[in-house]
Amino acid sequence: MEKLCIGRDTLALDGIVHQLYPGALIEPLFGFAPDDPASVYQLSKRTCIWFVFDEDGKGCGEHAYSNGPTTPADLVPVAPELVPRLSTAIRSRAEGAPHRRDAAGKAARALIRSLSAPRQAR
Repeated sequence: MEKLCIGRDTLALDGIVHQLYPGALIEPLFGFAPDDPASVYQLSKRTCIWFVFDEDGKGCGEHAYSNGPTTPADLVPVAPELVPRLSTAIRSRAEGAPHRRDAAGKAARALIRSLSAPRQAR
């Protein structure tokens, strides 16, 4: 983060955010297909996030803004040896690999299926 602003009921963060995405989620989330759906990609995007708190100091809202829609230029493939183990485990479970915590795998597969389903007009 490049900037941090703290108020009585607000916390604001601004800067370049880096987040990893399995290639299989890129098309459902961003509307374009990655070069290699089996790879993991790093999204780098300027983002401003405002966290809002109530009178008891509990989080009650979040507003996020970025410098435009995600494009293929915002995503960079990550070498497999640099992908954190947790991300690799989640991706393996999502792709159906057996894992001793099968409930987590089922949840990950359900998330990918729901994101891959055709979107309905609203």
